[in-house]
Amino acid sequence: MFRILFVLILFAATCAVGLYLPHFKGMDFFAILLMLLAGLLVGFALADGRFDKIIIELVVAVGFVALTMLGMWKSAWLIPLGFVLHAAWCLVHHYSFIGARIRSWFSPLCALYSILIAGFVYGRFFF
Repeated sequence: MFRILFVLILFAATCAVGLYLPHFKGMDFFAILLMLLAGLLVGFALADGRFDKIIIELVVAVGFVALTMLGMWKSAWLIPLGFVLHAAWCLVHHYSFIGARIRSWFSPLCALYSILIAGFVYGRFFF
């Protein structure tokens, strides 16, 4: 329960920053956040140490970075889509052995955070 509360507090703090910033800077903030989450995946793979998992996580992270850059340069709706895809990748970690080893409680909470952020970004910047 404490971990869910922590995710909700982190979500609220992230939303506060997103509400404070002007529109374009806010989108940049969420784009950077998505890239940081992709970097977190690489960090877990490096901590895991298995070469095949490092390659998988690097490929996925590069995909998230490319999606984020396209979201910044071409079509902003790709940013919330990136958060939804990140949540899906977190759930893949939780329910399969494709990605690097991650603590069992981390993946669902990361997915929850990503989905909440995707909803906020979509609601804040597209309505």
